[in-house]
Amino acid sequence: MLKIKDGFIGYAAFSGLVHLSIKLGWVLGMEPAVQRHLGSEEWGRFFSAYSLAGMLLVIIDAGLSIHLTRVLSTQPESMPKTFKQQLVLKLALFALYGLCLWAGHALLQWPDDQLLLLMLLGVFQGFLSWNGFLRIFLAAKGKFRGEAILANVDKFTLLLALGLAFGFGAENLIQNGLYYSALLAAVAFISWTITFWIVFAQIGISGQWFALSDWISWLKKGLPYALLTLMMGMYLRLELVWMRTFLPDGSETDQAMGMYAAAWRPLEAFFQFSALFSIIVLPMAARWLHHKKDVSTLWWTVVSSMGLMAWALAGLLWWAPLPLTSALYRSDLIPTAQIMSALAPGLMGLSLSLIAGTFLTAAGKIRVLIAVALLTCCVQFAADWFWIPTNHGIGAAWAFSLGQWVSALSLMGAAYRFNLIQFRQSAALRTTFLLVFCISFPAIFVALNGDPKWAWILLPLFIGIAAPALMWSIWKHSTDVLNPD
Repeated sequence: MLKIKDGFIGYAAFSGLVHLSIKLGWVLGMEPAVQRHLGSEEWGRFFSAYSLAGMLLVIIDAGLSIHLTRVLSTQPESMPKTFKQQLVLKLALFALYGLCLWAGHALLQWPDDQLLLLMLLGVFQGFLSWNGFLRIFLAAKGKFRGEAILANVDKFTLLLALGLAFGFGAENLIQNGLYYSALLAAVAFISWTITFWIVFAQIGISGQWFALSDWISWLKKGLPYALLTLMMGMYLRLELVWMRTFLPDGSETDQAMGMYAAAWRPLEAFFQFSALFSIIVLPMAARWLHHKKDVSTLWWTVVSSMGLMAWALAGLLWWAPLPLTSALYRSDLIPTAQIMSALAPGLMGLSLSLIAGTFLTAAGKIRVLIAVALLTCCVQFAADWFWIPTNHGIGAAWAFSLGQWVSALSLMGAAYRFNLIQFRQSAALRTTFLLVFCISFPAIFVALNGDPKWAWILLPLFIGIAAPALMWSIWKHSTDVLNPD
């Protein structure tokens, strides 16, 4: 039992340190510096193409990552054969992805000068996705620390390259979004090459190159996960695509999109945390369900931990966004802060959606997740069509927040329906009190004429004290199932 705890905590601590130090440093440090250098208008052009490329990225993955993770973990002897067959299949999916990007550009009637930018970002996203797929083989072999390091090679390389560029006055290397996209694509290719050769050395290859029957079987099994990923990717990035479509072409639209992308950055930082959190919580929830244990207590503990982060951040963005905006950017501070405030309710709903989605995934309720994701997409599309033409970035933020609460309430209702959560518990009351405190503290502090900058210091300090205790509680619950005595 001690070995299990040590192994889990060691991996979680190492992986968390690597992921959060590199990715949060990138999201809140270097990337805002690039955005300040390019300006809101050029960043808006870049980020709309980035969002579309990300939405369609599921074509390369095709749901295979989730399916093959389970297969490779239980059948390690199949790795050499699977690795060889996947090389050809991934190349075919890469080509299909490129065609879909071209078709998406044409159907959305985007400006011609966006096509090359979109394709370069497609190359960047494609190699990152392929890189992530290759790392599945390392994770299946138990090489978790190596997987965590390889997951951040691209970000580390970019931090180094851009740090040197800014430090030695070579900013012309990223004088516009096109140059920056080319740099991203080159770094992603280098990262993929390193990962490929390491995995190749670890796994080797055997068997046939073309295995049509296996490909069809894999794609069929991965289809539900692919649909879910597509729906979720759409409603999380929908606004940055529809702003380009619903607003007239020109610098004003590019600037509006740049401000929305700037306001989105705190949510991007939250995603870096929540992705790691989901990786840890999903097997715990699955283990509880496998042992037919009541997961409601675990649910409220997870909400207390992950929701603590999200709702505290949402409270700060809602009531005191300007200090963060001023720290990250140099222009368009007030309108960007206003959009951040409008996104704050959406962040609250998003945190509940991610938690409920994780538990429903552990219970195998994929069809429910797809249905809710589709409903959310429809609601957000209607809201985007209604609000964006007249309210621009603020309207997009309203649409996002509405969609996230539709998703959160629907998924929580489904979780309740399948007996994954219960509301008549002391844990539910404690969690509700904690979340209300997090969202209301900045408002009370500002109402008492406190400096908003101190709210950004005091609330994270409280989180830093409370979160470790809650995370330990989650781990204790999970190990209690393994060792009921």
